[in-house]
Amino acid sequence: MNKLILLLIIICQLSIVNSSAQTWMNIYLSDGSMTQIDISTIDSITYTVSSPGVLATITTTGVTGISGPSALSGGNITADGGSTISHRGVCWATTTSPTTANDTTLDGTGTGTGSYTSTLTGLSANTTYYVRAYAINSAGTAYGNEVSFTTGDIYTMGSGVTDIDGNTYTSIILGTQEWMQQNLRVTRYANGDSIHNGVYNSWGNIDTVAQWASYINSSSYDIPYGKYYNWYAATDVRNACPTGWHLPSLTEWSALRIYLNPNINQNYDVLSGEMLTEVGSAHWQAGANPGATNSSGFTAVGSGLDFAAFGTGAEWWSSTPGPNSISAKTMSVGPGLILSVPVIISLLESSGKTKGNAVRCLKN
Repeated sequence: MNKLILLLIIICQLSIVNSSAQTWMNIYLSDGSMTQIDISTIDSITYTVSSPGVLATITTTGVTGISGPSALSGGNITADGGSTISHRGVCWATTTSPTTANDTTLDGTGTGTGSYTSTLTGLSANTTYYVRAYAINSAGTAYGNEVSFTTGDIYTMGSGVTDIDGNTYTSIILGTQEWMQQNLRVTRYANGDSIHNGVYNSWGNIDTVAQWASYINSSSYDIPYGKYYNWYAATDVRNACPTGWHLPSLTEWSALRIYLNPNINQNYDVLSGEMLTEVGSAHWQAGANPGATNSSGFTAVGSGLDFAAFGTGAEWWSSTPGPNSISAKTMSVGPGLILSVPVIISLLESSGKTKGNAVRCLKN
């Protein structure tokens, strides 16, 4: 017996119905009627959409605002193709003809025609990228013309600084900020007064004496890990940082993270964590800095957090007090998990003021 080849050219709903004698396919047509066919007579099923619609018409905006790891582009949708634009944005890659399978932005859903701006983030230094705007409607994905641009260095080298003990530090400029590239290791305030030398990991919880210590009380670790300071030493009005430099506030730490990743929308962030952290296991325990690129030049080493986690994290004081009288705000990087995948993140949090943390100074 010849079997029937069924061609469906209208929208329908299919269901299978069993009976004691045979199995039927119920086809519910868009006009509300139902057709029933013995499934044993069907050889194959195909369907054709008679009018899938027309792709949107879109152009890509030229790239501007190339600043560190980010840039601005966008698109202009001049025709929606007769159906709502479900998604729009730009896509980019280091190869030509990028698609939505590459890095993308999402700059609107359920929209119509018109122009929009997109922020490209996570860009590498000295790299050529190719960008296309895209718009998705019921007919599929339309792409704009391709534009390309080349990034420069995310950071530039600053003039550096020497502290009152004669220790020298290189510096980096990230946006409008100039940061020391190493952790502070001074033993005197900028006015020449000595900072009390405490004993590593033994400062009491109520000890408000300003003090410093080296890791396990050995100055051999000062390069590259720096010394540990409690918050009282880090914020003393005599200034532990060199003259012309200061302990950054939480707002200034936040500005650094946003410069590296303008799309930060939560307290922890993977991209800026990767960009701040030194690559390799020379100053990190193996596996403790997954994904690190140090593309910011900040060169965070595993100096530890609160006298702990040496080689597996780093934490720096801010000048901003914490939520209670015994804590202060800090900036840290360290390993974590995002969807069960190991990552390294940057994090703004609080620490007890008596703890020992590193200090990075920011130019006034």
